[in-house]
Amino acid sequence: MSEPKDGPWALTLKQANLRRQSLELLRDERADERIRALTEVEAYYAVKEIGLEDSLPVLALLEPHQVKAILDLEIWHHHQFEIPDLLIWLRAFREAKTEQLSVAARCLDLEALALLFRRRLFVALKPKDDEDTGEDPPAWLQEPAEGILPLVDTPDGRFVIAARAVDELDDGDSDRPVDEEERKAILELIDELYKDEDWEYIAGALRLASNDLSSTLEEDALRFRTARLEDLGFPPYERALEIYGLFDLAKLEHPPVLSPAPILEEQLPALYAQVLEGSLFDRAMATLGDDSLVRRIEGDLVPAANAILIADGREPGDLVGLRASLLALRGYLEIALAYQAPREHAVEIAAARLTGFHLSELFRAGYTVTVRLASRAKALAGKLKLDGAEQAVLEALSKRRPRYAPVLDKVAASLASGAGLAQAMGVGLDETQGLAPPRAFGSGAELDAARLWVESWEALAQAMESLEWKDGAELGVVIPPPHERSTQVLIATATAQALLGQAFRPVALGAEALLDLADRVGPAEPEALAAEVAARLAGQPAALVARGQAGAEALRQALLPLVGASEIDPRFLGIVLCRLG
Repeated sequence: MSEPKDGPWALTLKQANLRRQSLELLRDERADERIRALTEVEAYYAVKEIGLEDSLPVLALLEPHQVKAILDLEIWHHHQFEIPDLLIWLRAFREAKTEQLSVAARCLDLEALALLFRRRLFVALKPKDDEDTGEDPPAWLQEPAEGILPLVDTPDGRFVIAARAVDELDDGDSDRPVDEEERKAILELIDELYKDEDWEYIAGALRLASNDLSSTLEEDALRFRTARLEDLGFPPYERALEIYGLFDLAKLEHPPVLSPAPILEEQLPALYAQVLEGSLFDRAMATLGDDSLVRRIEGDLVPAANAILIADGREPGDLVGLRASLLALRGYLEIALAYQAPREHAVEIAAARLTGFHLSELFRAGYTVTVRLASRAKALAGKLKLDGAEQAVLEALSKRRPRYAPVLDKVAASLASGAGLAQAMGVGLDETQGLAPPRAFGSGAELDAARLWVESWEALAQAMESLEWKDGAELGVVIPPPHERSTQVLIATATAQALLGQAFRPVALGAEALLDLADRVGPAEPEALAAEVAARLAGQPAALVARGQAGAEALRQALLPLVGASEIDPRFLGIVLCRLG
């Protein structure tokens, strides 16, 4: 299927990149128009990527709906209202443009602004001289502590305020005082906000702060913020978890003509497009000529990536986490789009699946494939004892959400380059990646590498069940100790016995056998040794032969310095089972 370069998807990518490039054209005469044309999410990511200090020219041009989105995404962390972050952003908007401070304050819900005042200020209505309210002034006003001075009247004469020395939530905890600069800043903020012509909004927030509890204000503000984030494509955590639901893979074989699709009015941010570039999804999208279909899929992209982000416990403003979520989206989509599809028809089949399913469904399908593979891997845990890089693969697959172990990178790269399964298996694991943390599957090649690993160990487990695997304990004290006798050690021991002309069994090697083995194996060329192992293990599964070759090579390197020695101390050779005495 041809991939047109001027289709709807190509135009979508071009527009996304043009919007992003506009941020580098601040001196352009249309810069203000281009920046204000950014969607809320695009504006937010742009400011985050540029950095707060360098983005002041951008902040000065943002529209209220863009400002509101930035504040929603930046001043809440794990559902907690973060005042220091809010003050930083308010200061930035003021530095960008004086009028933008008022815009930013009004973009906050009244409850959120009141919460800021409640936690950083003492607020009391100022009674009129001739008015008797019948209520005593609050204690802080009657006998103000030195730490909260000065007492200040608001410009409208309605309130008396004082900057708290301690956050209201930390009241009584003198070990966590509010910074003096911050106390000064909150009073200056009140003064500046009252300079706005319509200062009734500020007065209303102060009145709310004087009467309502912080807990009530925070609960209400969080509820409003959560609803707005959902409109931007960030679902609540409980619903985001649905992205990791299982999917009936049989449905992929016969995709429907078109899945009903509510379209999110959210343009594709360039950040998303960059991660997806060159993927099977990207190539399949390029073949779609229906503009409405492309718009539907584009509308699916943002909420799908955001659901992954939230379900993984990350914050909406976590750009590093967002990239990880986008890579996961790319990887699981590729797995689903290529599932049981012949390579020569992969793009065509992928396009049909994109037409018939939502991206969230396809993500779930790709995830389901990994869950099925993980179930097979977990079944191996009771049959094999792995160590090192091999154990890292099993542990990654055994996580609550199966993960890919970077030690498989060499195998995955070999498969991606078009190598056959046998050739890729011979590449071996990348020991240098042993400490790299597992991650979500990022491509079909990574899934194939993990599948190849599982299948090879399944073959090994089956082959080992048919052999009389003995650890040689009946021959005397054996090293390494039992808890270190991994399956690979047993295979290497059996391979060493085969190279000595004995039966392929993991029987411990004595000192004389080790001397003989050193003279046979040490001087051998790696290729010749691998060929000899293949000949000695003829008839065994390919996976077993490959691991026998790996064990023989490790043994060769360990024995090479000992060639021609008169004796070998078995205690210093933990690669195979050795008999002492």
